[in-house]
Amino acid sequence: MACSAYRDVEQPIAFVHKVHVAEEEIPCTDCHIGAEDYEHATIPTGDVCLDCHEEPSGDSAEEAKLVEILASGEPLRWKRVHKLREHVRFSHRRHVVAGKILCERCHGEVAELERPFGFPFISFNAELGMERCIACHLESGNPRASVDCTLCHR
Repeated sequence: MACSAYRDVEQPIAFVHKVHVAEEEIPCTDCHIGAEDYEHATIPTGDVCLDCHEEPSGDSAEEAKLVEILASGEPLRWKRVHKLREHVRFSHRRHVVAGKILCERCHGEVAELERPFGFPFISFNAELGMERCIACHLESGNPRASVDCTLCHR
C-alpha cells in the first residue's frame, strides 16, 4: 500500500535541502539527529535550526519566515513524510553506522531537492519497498545483512 496520505503535504517552510547539503555541505546527521545513535532519525526541531538561523543570513523570504517562527517560540510543525508500518523494525544507527550506508541510498538525491519533502522519496510501504530492502541486503555482501524475515518484521 502506497503512502497516499503523505502525498504533496505542505511543510511550514519551503526548506531547500540543496542549499544546506550541496552548497553548505552540512551532513544529514547534523540536522537529523539520532541517525547515528538511535533507531530513529529525528525531524529537525527549531533548536537545531537556531544553530545557524537566529538571524536571517540572506534574502530568502522562507528563511525570514523561519527566523520569525523561531523567534516566536512556536515549534516547527513539520509534517511527517516517511513512515514505516508498525510491524516493521528498522534501525537508522544499524544501517548508517554499522552498515556504512549513505542516506541517499534510501532517501534519494536529497542534495538536489529545491523544495521540501512533500511525499516519500521512497515508499517502503509500497509493494516494491521490501524488495528494495532485500535486494540491498543481498548485494551488500555483509554477513550481518540477513534476509531472515524475523529480523525486520515483528
